[in-house]
Amino acid sequence: MKKQLTQKEQLQKQLNDIAIQEKKDMVELHYPIFKKLEGRMFKSKNSYGGSSKPWYLYQKVVSITPDMVYDTNGNGIACHFKGYYFQVTSRGIVSVTTNDSGYVHSLGKEITETEFNEAWNKLTETLNNLP
Repeated sequence: MKKQLTQKEQLQKQLNDIAIQEKKDMVELHYPIFKKLEGRMFKSKNSYGGSSKPWYLYQKVVSITPDMVYDTNGNGIACHFKGYYFQVTSRGIVSVTTNDSGYVHSLGKEITETEFNEAWNKLTETLNNLP
């Protein structure tokens, strides 16, 4: 015999159904906007907490999927991305991170592929010139 739901259980089920529909609607509305960032490149200033000369962090957005879109519950709709970044710090430390997950709101300024490639070539030249 099928158990009859209490009023509280019925209301909770309705709330769960509403939450699922709201998430679906949010993704349908915002995902296409975020998806347009795929393949684009960005740079942002980075530093050791302002105690040193800043340098640029270069990032490329590789993929964004619908499940990466989320509601911040207070600061609007946001999104994660998969991609990679590289930088050469003011102390000469080189770092390259692949398949990293980041936040689109922290991407910085969009740059051209040419500028991105020039920065990458400069980084590889630095590595090639190591003693």
